Amino acid sequence: MQHGILVNQYFLDLYSHLQFNTTLQYNWILPNWIYDNKDFILKNLLPIGMLSNYQIYHDIGKPFCKTYDIDTKNSHFYNHEKISSEIYPGNDEIKNLIASDMIIHKIKEKDMDVFSTKEESISLLLTGLSEIHANAEMFGGINSTSFKIKYKQINTRGKSLLRRLITQVDLKSYKRGMTK
Repeated sequence: MQHGILVNQYFLDLYSHLQFNTTLQYNWILPNWIYDNKDFILKNLLPIGMLSNYQIYHDIGKPFCKTYDIDTKNSHFYNHEKISSEIYPGNDEIKNLIASDMIIHKIKEKDMDVFSTKEESISLLLTGLSEIHANAEMFGGINSTSFKIKYKQINTRGKSLLRRLITQVDLKSYKRGMTK
């Protein structure tokens, strides 16, 4: 639960910074696409209340799927997003967000076309960026190799997603202009 609250606090810090130009309260490394597409991102976020519920409860199922690797002494949480979405007692939209939580961390370039058609894609992207920052201290801070790898992945996926979304919007506008 603490992790979910922290992710939400990071997300709200970023949202407030973008929406109201407030000073960031947490330690961030923000990709250029955040500022280059700020208005588009803000316009395409799901409602903040819905996102807050999703972010706070996105790992609610982890205690029910925790396993240990005896050899490495590491714990794993296989299918935690699926289990979390099944356990979450709220509405289906939030359950869907919880079930989709890991997509932005795992998606391959070949699957970005389909992902970019989902209404929640921008919200999942910003949540993913918030998650890696909220988790950074656990893995040695934002200067650690672990964080840099996760950041590079989110940055690449963000660029790819926004390129597709903006192309889709431009094509729709172009087609509307042709029919007038």
